[in-house]
Amino acid sequence: IVINDPGKIKQLVDVLHLTKSDRLACDMAWKVTFIKKASRVETGVCKRCVEIRGKHETERFQTPPEFWELVQHIEK
Repeated sequence: IVINDPGKIKQLVDVLHLTKSDRLACDMAWKVTFIKKASRVETGVCKRCVEIRGKHETERFQTPPEFWELVQHIEK
């Protein structure tokens, strides 16, 4: 999923509370790329965690239920 609509990005970011996840591995249901102007953030998303991929590292956070619902809705 590629999201470049500023309204949709804001809606998702507003419900994404970054709480570290203890999960070591996960099968990601979606690859979501957020594009805003010249920047781009790639993530892996599943019902349990969100991976935010940086240049040199990947961090995993718990997926808030509201965020999961919005991702599924935006995909359709």
